Amino acid sequence: MKNCRSGNPSLVSLLAVTIIAAMLISACSLFRPKPTSTAVPLATELSSTAGPATPTNTQGPVQPTPYNCPDLALVRLSIGVNAQVAAAKLNLRSTPRVPSDYGANIVKELSKGDRLVIISGPECSHDGTWWQVQTETGETGWAREALADQRLVILAGAAEETESTLTPATP
Repeated sequence: MKNCRSGNPSLVSLLAVTIIAAMLISACSLFRPKPTSTAVPLATELSSTAGPATPTNTQGPVQPTPYNCPDLALVRLSIGVNAQVAAAKLNLRSTPRVPSDYGANIVKELSKGDRLVIISGPECSHDGTWWQVQTETGETGWAREALADQRLVILAGAAEETESTLTPATP
């Protein structure tokens, strides 16, 4: 058997480099950090020194987009108020529009005195203000507040306005 000194020097060098590389790779894996849980703490687990839990607006208050419609002077309703139908008949519609097929989006026909809650709006359509409403029986849809000469929906318990009070005064 041959002595290691009499062997091929390049083979011995290659073997030595391979052993050193294997030891380095093994040693590096010992120092690699172990994965940890990245669960986000619950809001109740946050301390008061951790800062705000929600983003803050640093540019000041956000201004709502102003509502503008040709009948703006006639608008009396707002979201959350109780209202009632003032017209003899009023169509509750699925959208705040009257389509070319007049009856296509009618959800229900309402009668004078029917009580409503304003849940969304206003929307301007056909030069008039429309509100999304909910009836006492739970149906939802859109109703126009007024025509130029007739109040269609009024605040609950409010006296009906006459034609002279519907027309805005000119300065």
